[in-house]
Parts: sequence; structure tokens; C-alpha cells
Amino acid sequence: MASDDHRLDSSRPKETEPGVDNITHSLIGIAIAEEAVQYRRYRGEEVSKISHVSMWSVSLLANNVPDLDFFYSPITKGPLGYLLHHRGHTHTLAALLPQALVVLLPFYFYNRWKNARLDNKDFRYLWLMAVFGIAVHIFLDGLNSYGIHPFWPFQNSWYYDDSVFIVEPWIWITLIPALVQISPWKIPRLFFALICCVALTLLWVTGLVPIAMALLVTAWGIMLYFSIIKLRPMYRMFATSAALLIVLSTFVISSRLAKAYVQATFPADGWKHLDTVASPLPSNPLCWAVMEVQESEDRGRYRILRALVAPYSSLYEARHCDFFKFAEGTAPIQRFPYRSTAGIHFLGYYEGSASELRDLYAQNCFVTEYLKFARAPFALQNPKSLSLGDLRFDRRKGNDFAELTVPLRPQICPKNTPNWDPPREDLLR
Repeated sequence: MASDDHRLDSSRPKETEPGVDNITHSLIGIAIAEEAVQYRRYRGEEVSKISHVSMWSVSLLANNVPDLDFFYSPITKGPLGYLLHHRGHTHTLAALLPQALVVLLPFYFYNRWKNARLDNKDFRYLWLMAVFGIAVHIFLDGLNSYGIHPFWPFQNSWYYDDSVFIVEPWIWITLIPALVQISPWKIPRLFFALICCVALTLLWVTGLVPIAMALLVTAWGIMLYFSIIKLRPMYRMFATSAALLIVLSTFVISSRLAKAYVQATFPADGWKHLDTVASPLPSNPLCWAVMEVQESEDRGRYRILRALVAPYSSLYEARHCDFFKFAEGTAPIQRFPYRSTAGIHFLGYYEGSASELRDLYAQNCFVTEYLKFARAPFALQNPKSLSLGDLRFDRRKGNDFAELTVPLRPQICPKNTPNWDPPREDLLR
């Protein structure tokens, strides 16, 4: 019966929660390649069409290849395999050179086969595109709340920067003006225009972004387009890189301020701080969805408090962040007994037994493996099974992509699992 329960759970359609979306990775990969092309031309080097295409292609592939981990995630059965292997070994510095080699080998053999006339200097730049592209992918995926393990096998810890939403139109709108202007080919320009339309749709039609912020992002894109149009191609790309750094820095600084605000103002009342999880609302560094993970002083209970935080409350109060509707999830959320302020709008909290979670971690191999992933865990006991989830991704009732139904007393344990350190090791030890 235990294995049947798990089989039923693993056969359901599986949703995925990406790190940074692959459109962002692709746009950044093309921007990196074009910046290198323009730099070579600025230095007086001749860049042939085949070299130009190859640099774009290598950088595009390198900025996406770590996400091919979905090919091997089924070595661990069911949704658990995706949760443990996604953003796993392919997102580590140890795998950087092997993946770069995988990206480059087809170009090397194609060049030998077709005599494509890529010389040694071309291949030095292609190596640079491959290595740098994979490193940038890992860095970008580390910017949100899902996490990466960059220093495996020397360290198995998770790292989270909690700064960027998984799909961020600010990044798209920053990159597209220069790419539209500089691209020498019609099809990529049409692709960039399509992505621009998608970004504007996300801003203006979905209702997830307040009108004032949608207007600001749109104005930012228009300003960038006309401010760089008369620059030399290399300077357009450098100006775009600088603009992107400004956007990312704004989110990173806002994340730090939101976390500091939470840790300074969330009530302790007999609880000690373990972790603060933060994610910006879409395209809005003024509003943050925050979870504060706490443990009771006697270590018997733990709770996860949810709130909307406005780190610049004098400009934009937290109560105005309510445009983002939080659906009722699987975990039972209780009303928070504290009054909201200009900086924090309380949404409620989940409370569970820390001692029971530790017992399940020690006795149930599915819980042991799941807690290698869950940063804000909850476990709900049913008559014959357990519902496991992570409050970061608990957005609807029933099993979502990060929720599992597992047997209470499993007879078969998950196989081929990585040895990540549990994010909530502080709660489990």
C-alpha cells in the first residue's frame, strides 16, 4: 500500500517552478555574445558571419545548458526527483568546464567537417562565451528564493539571494532595445519584438503589476531605446550592461532592506529567528512577499509568518501591495494577531510541531529526502499518508509541483538522491 500511494502521487501531471526563466537566460546570452562581437570589431578584428553566428549560438546554449538537468532528474522517482535534482549538480562550479566542453564540441566537429573557417582566435572567444555563459546562468539562478549549491562537492549547502522574481520584465525591457537595434538578422529582431510584447502584456494585462510601476518599466524601456540609438554599437551594449546592473542592484538592495526591516520589526514573543525568505512581487522592488521562519525557545514548535513588506514605506505602503492576490494553499494558515504597519502587511502564519518534524525526519525516508529541499516546510498527517510541502510554493489546495503525498511507513525509499544539506538543518538537529 505504501508504494502504491507513492506511485499514484508520482504519476500526476507535474508543474515546474523554474529558476530564472529561460527567456531571460537566452536574452542575456545573446547580449553577452553581441557585446563580445562589438568589442572585437572595436579592436579592429574582422568577425565573419560564421564567427558571429557561432558566438551567438554558443553563448545562447551556454546560458541555458545547466537547465538540462530535467533529463536526469527521473533517476529519482516522481516529483521528488525534480525537486532534488533541479538546480543541482549542473548548477555548480565543478560542472562548469565539463558543460562548456559539451557546448563547444559540436562546433569544433562541425568546423572540422564543413571547414567553416573558425580560427584559433574564434575558438578562444567561443571558450570564453561557453564558460562565462554557464557561470552567468548559475549566478542568475542564485538571485531568487529557489536556491543553488554552487560549491558542491566541497559544500552541500543551499544558497539563496532572494532578490529577483522568476520572470522579471524589468530585465527583458532593459535588454531588448539594444538587441533590436544591433541584431543583423531579421528573425532575431522579430523574436525580440515578440518578447517585448510578452513583457508589456505581463505588465499591463495580467493585473499583477500596479499601473504606476507598469508605466515606469515601459518608460524605462523607451528611454533606453532612444538614449542609446546614436551610440556606437559597442557603447550601446556597454550602456545596456550598465543599465542591467542598475536594475539587478536595485532588487538586491531592496531585498536586503526588506529582510532587515522584517528581522527588526517582526515580534519575537518567545520565538527565535531562523530564516527570512523574500521574493519581490512581479516588476516591483517596492513590494516584497516575505516569510519569517521561527522556532520556539523550548524547540517544541516552529512557525512561518507571511507578510507583504514595503522597504520604502514612505514612498509606497505595504497595504498597497495587496493587488497581488495570495490564493489559499494546502497548509492551514492562521490569522496573525498583530496589527499591520506602513512597512508590513501581515497575511497570517503556519505553526507546526518541530519535535514531530524531527521524528518524521529521523523515521520516514521520504521526509528525510524532502527536507533536503524544503526551506519553509510543513507536514500534514492523514490517516494513511503524509502531505509534505514548502510554504514558498504553496499556492493552491492539493498537490502543487513542490508538494508530495507520501506513505506514513514507507517500504521502499527514494533512490539516487543527492546529499544536499537540509535548508532547515537548524530546526532538525
